[in-house]
Amino acid sequence: MPTRRPLLRPLGGVAAFVAVLLVWHAPAVVDASAHSVGSWDAEIGCYLVGGLLLWAQLVGGGASASGWDPLSRTWLAVAVLVAGSAVGAAMLFASGTWYPAFDGGRHALLAWSLDQAFAGATIGVLPAIPLGAFAWWCYAEWLRRDEDDDLHLAQVLAGAGEVVPVSAAGPLQHASMEDRRG
Repeated sequence: MPTRRPLLRPLGGVAAFVAVLLVWHAPAVVDASAHSVGSWDAEIGCYLVGGLLLWAQLVGGGASASGWDPLSRTWLAVAVLVAGSAVGAAMLFASGTWYPAFDGGRHALLAWSLDQAFAGATIGVLPAIPLGAFAWWCYAEWLRRDEDDDLHLAQVLAGAGEVVPVSAAGPLQHASMEDRRG
């Protein structure tokens, strides 16, 4: 089963983080933990472990390296962004209150709908900064490797040791092997 292992590890890190995100934003869990210091500690611990698992699989090296190419890692980061944005958008556009335990009443500094909308916007936007930057870096790395592979293929096709100039403005000029040997 060595072929399944590189597939499951990154997906496991992503799944763990998304599960932590969904569980700790469920209204029943939030309301139950609103007045419990132990629950707050458990939430922070779960986010810490889930985040470590996620980032260890996305960028980790050594034993935690996933073996996935940069384009696949880009899609993993996008999957986490979509999950976080879905939770944030649901909170942002909800018509009712999700978390009665945090309802400050009508004399609260901010109306509850605005508080919930602000929390939803924060959940949707803040993770986009590191994950978005990481996704762009992975995509650029994939493009760089793809370009290197094209250059290497051109060199192999041209013959051992012979370097074929690659034009940035257009595709490779194709010539027969007899024309190149001249």
